[in-house]
Amino acid sequence: MHSGSGSGNAYAVLTLIRLGAGWATLAFTSAFLLGNVEQLGETTGRYLLVGAASSGGLLLLVSRRFEILLRPNKPAFWFWLFALYFVTCYLIDSITVGVRGVADLREVTLGTSGGIIFGTGLGYLNAFALSEVAIVLRSTSRGMRRFASWTVLVYLGYVLYSVYSAFEANLASIGPLQFLIQDWGGAYQRAGDNAFIQLLIAGGLTSAIFSVKKRLPTFHAWAAAVLTTAITSILIPLSQLLGSNAGLVTVLGYYVVGVATIYALASIPELPIGNLPLYRRTVLRASMRAVGTLAVAAGLLIATWQRALEYIGVDKSQLRIFGYGSEEVFSITSRLSLLSENYLRHLSYSPIFGNTQVDALTTGPGTYAHSFLAILSHLGLVGFALFLILLGSMIYRHTQQWRFAGDSEDRFAAFFASSSLMFVTGFGFAATFYTWLPFWFAVGFFGLGSPRVERVRRHIIRTQ
Repeated sequence: MHSGSGSGNAYAVLTLIRLGAGWATLAFTSAFLLGNVEQLGETTGRYLLVGAASSGGLLLLVSRRFEILLRPNKPAFWFWLFALYFVTCYLIDSITVGVRGVADLREVTLGTSGGIIFGTGLGYLNAFALSEVAIVLRSTSRGMRRFASWTVLVYLGYVLYSVYSAFEANLASIGPLQFLIQDWGGAYQRAGDNAFIQLLIAGGLTSAIFSVKKRLPTFHAWAAAVLTTAITSILIPLSQLLGSNAGLVTVLGYYVVGVATIYALASIPELPIGNLPLYRRTVLRASMRAVGTLAVAAGLLIATWQRALEYIGVDKSQLRIFGYGSEEVFSITSRLSLLSENYLRHLSYSPIFGNTQVDALTTGPGTYAHSFLAILSHLGLVGFALFLILLGSMIYRHTQQWRFAGDSEDRFAAFFASSSLMFVTGFGFAATFYTWLPFWFAVGFFGLGSPRVERVRRHIIRTQ
């Protein structure tokens, strides 16, 4: 009896240590992201990244889940193959052409604004931390489940406070009548990207709460939804305060997709996975209901945004999304112009292997297509094929998790990760260059590091 009680207490203490290390990782990351949103034009908080990495390392040691490093999944293999090809091409092109050098290579691989390895690593690290929270949320201990759920709500409250502080700081620096700031060398896009990455993390945690909402008080799931909605409601005007149209579209779009996905999944009853025809009909009906929810969510956010602008005395026609009062949305027309005028010329330069500096060699530095289609022109058919295989391997992994999941919670996690990844990828093909940091964060967070169903199940905490 005494031995059993001691064992249960030891498990409880170990669980709290693991949960604490996981939250430290997430908190350090959020402090870094939102610090760079608040202090526009400055690269702040590198020590926070060290803190996130150290907390992740501690979590790895305490949890003893060494398989995440020793047994990488297939998407991880394809990512590193793509990264190796990218680095090789960049080095060769830097030597032969000489327009961009090693410093530029570091920026597009390890840089905190557009580094594909940095972004993927940060996403993978935070997915590992989030999976620890998910493990405790599935604990057989009612007390542990509720405690973990409360920590999620506290974290979302902290993010809401930090986002509001960033909004106030940026608004105070320019005055309420000037919803336009200096370029700061492109820092406004970095801030918009960081804000969107923060919403990806918040969305992942909210989905984790909803996946186990039947095991928690109803208040917890709805509180998470309200907090995430409030965060989004502030990020929308903040993105325009920063001058980032991409930030506005991605934040609003991801929120709507996330709401629709969570609503659809929450509406699907627990049916035998082998009954695929019945599942298809059920999913279709849930999806149709989600369309209505999607429209309502978008309408509420837009109405909240308009009221916020009226409150601070800003004419919405002067926002960047409306062309600063002109009839033209420059961010759209400029992208279409670059695609129509330059893309075929870039593509024809070296269609098989590409050239990472083809824009500088032909039409001028920075005149590349703002689309993932630029992979085809800059890395050729070989690089584009590797990229498509990477995407396919991640979606296939989610599909397998859905098909062979042991319960609705596993299916929930797999489907939400897949829909999130597809949204980010879709925006990338439509509007941004392939070194876009939020995409590579999503690759690590939802693709490579989304909760491993079969491995997480083996680590479910069984506290007494």
